[in-house]
Amino acid sequence: MLNYDKKQNKKTIIAGGEYGEIFWEIDSERTLSIWGDGDIPHVWGELPPWYPYERGGDAGDPFEIKRIIVKKGVKSIGESAFNGLIHVEEAEIPEGVKKIGDCAFHECKRLKK
Repeated sequence: MLNYDKKQNKKTIIAGGEYGEIFWEIDSERTLSIWGDGDIPHVWGELPPWYPYERGGDAGDPFEIKRIIVKKGVKSIGESAFNGLIHVEEAEIPEGVKKIGDCAFHECKRLKK
């Protein structure tokens, strides 16, 4: 997992990296952004790299991801990709996403839109 602290447009990038065919980062506004030309992998028996930040991150303090932005180029969202991100209130998904896997947003009970 790639961890870094980088200023970008007044936001601090807390963490990010590559996951399968896509890239991801979490910023100081508690937004998980995902982009690339491919699929967000299915989560079977492993946790996606952003999950530890919801549960405590490297510092041990919960970060509470509030927003998910899936950017143009992502083709599908794998099964259980965001399962358990209990603080997410909003998710932006572009029209180009053709499939959302089972339980992709399971336990995202605060999700409003």
